Amino acid sequence: MTAREAEPPPVRITPVLEDRPGESATFTPGGWLRRALSGTRRWTAVMQSTGLLVTRRVLSEPVGYATIVVVEARSSALATTVCIARREGELRLGGLRRQDAAALMAVLRGQVAKAVEAELRAMAPGIDALGERARRFLSRECYIATSELTAWRQTWVTAPTADSLARFGQLRCHPYLDSSPTPSTWLGAHDLLEELVGAPDRALAKRNQVFVGKELTRCEALFDTVESRRLIWKSLSSGARAGSAAEVRKQRRSSP
Repeated sequence: MTAREAEPPPVRITPVLEDRPGESATFTPGGWLRRALSGTRRWTAVMQSTGLLVTRRVLSEPVGYATIVVVEARSSALATTVCIARREGELRLGGLRRQDAAALMAVLRGQVAKAVEAELRAMAPGIDALGERARRFLSRECYIATSELTAWRQTWVTAPTADSLARFGQLRCHPYLDSSPTPSTWLGAHDLLEELVGAPDRALAKRNQVFVGKELTRCEALFDTVESRRLIWKSLSSGARAGSAAEVRKQRRSSP
């Protein structure tokens, strides 16, 4: 077998981003000489609808798109390596030509963005509903004690819920997420819940301060109303007493 016959097939740069059964984009490193000089072992990366499947020799490793944090390239004089940072650690796909690495990154980033948005939208209704429950709790017309907030959190913000809030926070800050179509209500609900979980004392103090301010304003208006009525009554009473005195004097003058 000649050296040319031993070379792997060229990389396909016509990826399919739609989730259609049986369709995928496959990437492999450059020719055998490039791999030999850069010290890269043979690998294959297949873009599937459910995630990236990386195969080295006979071992295959599935990588969920939403678990990927950053995809970047590191180039040398011999080859380019695509570095995939994820929660489980970094995955490196080396031995690529520069243009093949760029194509791999573009396709992978697009898939990651779609997966992150899909997971975000799947979690959002639960976050939004819990946020609305928190708003109703905080909007009560009373001063809320710390013990009440603690009891509310123990009831509604369980450990799995706290984990979901943390995951939602990671997803909404993902560098490949297009935040423009994300409803602001979801983000507002998450912000409120994050404050109640991460800084409950500060959140409660701020809420109670607003409540006390409103109560003082309401009571001040009430006091002003009472005081004005008292002054009116005093004026009327004074006028009535003056009228009565004048009537008495008049009667006295008219009497024999």
